[in-house]
Amino acid sequence: MLPIVVRTFRALFGDDESKGALLLADLYSPGGSQNVYLDKLGRIRGIDGYTKQNTTARTTDTGASTAIFRSLFPYRKTSGGSFTRQVIGVLDDQVNEYEIWTSTDEGVAWTFRADLGTGLANKIPDFAQFGDTLIIAIPTAAPRSWDGTTLTTAGATQLVAPTTSLPAGAGVLAGAFQYRIIPMLTAGTRKPGSVASAVRVATLKKIKVDWTADSDTDVVGYEIYRTSGTGKIFYFVTYSNGRTTVTYTDNTPDLDVVNERILEEHGDAPPSGAYFCEAHAQRMWYGRTDADPQRVYHSDPGDPDSVYVGSNYFTLADGETMGDVLTGHTGNFRGMLVCWQERSVWAIAGTGQIAGLFQDWTRRKTACQIGAVSHRTVARIPVGAKYTTESGQVIETTAPTLAYFTALGDIRLFDGDADAIISTPKKDLLGTVNYEHRAKIQCVLDLARSLVVWYFPAGSATEPDTAVVWDYQHATWHEWLTQPFASVVALESATIAQTLLASDARIATGGFVYKLWSGNSFDGAAIDIRVMTVPLFPTDEQGVDLTRRLRARWLLPLFAKDASPTTVVIGIFPYDAADSDTAALERTVTGSSRQRTALVYTSGTKIGRTFQSYGCRLRLESNVTSGAWILEGLTFAHQILPGQRR
Repeated sequence: MLPIVVRTFRALFGDDESKGALLLADLYSPGGSQNVYLDKLGRIRGIDGYTKQNTTARTTDTGASTAIFRSLFPYRKTSGGSFTRQVIGVLDDQVNEYEIWTSTDEGVAWTFRADLGTGLANKIPDFAQFGDTLIIAIPTAAPRSWDGTTLTTAGATQLVAPTTSLPAGAGVLAGAFQYRIIPMLTAGTRKPGSVASAVRVATLKKIKVDWTADSDTDVVGYEIYRTSGTGKIFYFVTYSNGRTTVTYTDNTPDLDVVNERILEEHGDAPPSGAYFCEAHAQRMWYGRTDADPQRVYHSDPGDPDSVYVGSNYFTLADGETMGDVLTGHTGNFRGMLVCWQERSVWAIAGTGQIAGLFQDWTRRKTACQIGAVSHRTVARIPVGAKYTTESGQVIETTAPTLAYFTALGDIRLFDGDADAIISTPKKDLLGTVNYEHRAKIQCVLDLARSLVVWYFPAGSATEPDTAVVWDYQHATWHEWLTQPFASVVALESATIAQTLLASDARIATGGFVYKLWSGNSFDGAAIDIRVMTVPLFPTDEQGVDLTRRLRARWLLPLFAKDASPTTVVIGIFPYDAADSDTAALERTVTGSSRQRTALVYTSGTKIGRTFQSYGCRLRLESNVTSGAWILEGLTFAHQILPGQRR
C-alpha cells in the first residue's frame, strides 16, 4: 500500500516554531484569496467588519441634500496644556452644496461650520496642520484656515498698499521698484506686511512713499522694505518711528539695500485655487493652480497663511516633463519635500536659510520612472518592511521609504531617488482600476496590523469600492471587497492609539461615517472569506517530486478558539488552475463547537480518493456574519502515485 504523506502548515507562535512545520504565509496565495490578511502571529484571519458611527445619514445644512463626506481629517489642538480632538469632514452633494462640518466624537454627531457655495462639486480637498492651524486647500477656491473654533479664509489682515510718487529733484534710484510697510509693535515684534505697492519706475530719481497709519495703538513705528530696481525680493530700507509718521522719501542705492534683511513677513494670502498644502521645514507649501499646474509655493517661516506668490515658488518642469501636473506633496521625508507629479517625482531640499542674496533651497528631478496619481496614495513605510520584487526575491528595507500608487496601475516604493515596483502579485487586480477616476484613490497606513490599504474604483465604478493591501511584515498581498469608502483616516483618542474611520462613497447611501475593524459584518452584510493556496506538489523524503502524481486524501484545518466558522467549503483544484476556475472536487463541512480543535469530519466529509494530479491548489471559504475567522494551521494528506505509463 502506498504510504500517506502529511504536510502541516502552521502559524508563527509559541513553541510551534520548533516543530519543523511549513508556514501558513508560504501556503497563502494572493490570487483567489479575498477579505483575509496575515496577523502578526502569521495566522490567516478574516477581516473584521465596519459599523456606522452616525445612525442617520448626514445631509447638507443648505437644502438637506443627500451627500457624502468627500474627505475626513483628524485635527488635534495641543496648546494650553489640553487636547482638542476633532474630525473635520467635507460634505459634498456632488451637485451644488459643499460644506465643512466637525465632530468631537469620532463621527457620531456633527456640527455645521460653513457652506462654501456652488461650483465645488466632486472637488477633493487637501489638509495640512501647522501648530494649531489647519489649512484646507480646495481646487479653484481660496484656502481656508481652522483653529479649532473658527473657520476663516486663509490670509492675514494687511495695511493697504502704500502709494509712491517722484518728488522734484535728482536722486540715485534707477529701475522698477515696489514697497511694503511693516507695522512694528513693542519689543520689536512685526505684524504682517502691507499689500505691495504698485510698481514705480524711476530714472535717477528719489521716490516718496506714503501709507495709512495702522489703527492698532500698540504699533510704535514702521519698517520700510523695497525691491531692488531689477528684482522681486523685498529688502529692509529704514525704520520710521511713531505710529502716525506715515511718509518717507527714499534715496538709498541698490548696493546698500541688497545687503540688508530680507522680508519674511509678507502677509499675502496663499494662492487662490491651490489644490494641495503640506507642512515642511517650518513652512506651509501650496501646490498647483489651474494657471500654474507645476508650481509650488512656500509660506513665510512660521506663518502658514502668509505667502509671497510673486517670488516664493518653484516651477517643477524640464524639457521632459513639460505638460505634467502636480498631484501633491509629502513633507519631511529624509529632509526633503517630495513633490509628486503624474509622470515624474521631484524633491526640494534645504532649510530656507538665507545666505547672502539666496535661500538654500535646492530642487531636483529624481530618477523615478513614473509619479503618483495622488499624494493621498502615499504611505510612509517603516524600516524593515518586506516586499517581493518582480523576479520573486524578498527584499527587506533598511531605511524609511514611501509607497505610492502610479498612473500605470502599479504600486511602487520610493527610496529618495529611485522607484521599485512591489505590487506584481496583484497585477491583475490593479489592472481593473478606473483610470478616469484615479485621483480618488487613497490609502491608509494601519500600523497596528502592519498593513497599507489602497482603496480604488474598480471596473466602471466612479468612487472607491475595492481595496488592495500590502502586508509589509510578511511580504504578502491581499484583496478586500465591499470597501465603498471615499476617505479613510487613522486617528488617536485619549483611550486608544489608533482608530480607523471611513466615509461612505455611495451617494445613494449618503453621509455615513464608519468605524473599521468593528463588528463582524459589512454594515450588516456577510463577509465572504476565501483562502486560496499556492500549488502544492507531491513530496517524499527527498522533497518535492514533480515526476509523480498525488492523490488527495484529507484536509484538516485548525481554527483558533472561539473563532472557528460553523461551515467551511473546501475545494481542490489542479496545480495549474486559474483563480476563477471551478473546483475539481468540493465538500461543505461543518465544524464542531467553538473549541480550539480542528474541524471534526466524518469519513463521508473527507476530500476522498477521487482527485489525482501532478499537484493541486486548495481553497477554503465561508460566508460569515458573526465571529472572527482565524486559521492557525492546516494539515494536508496525500499519497504519491506512480507516474503515467508511456
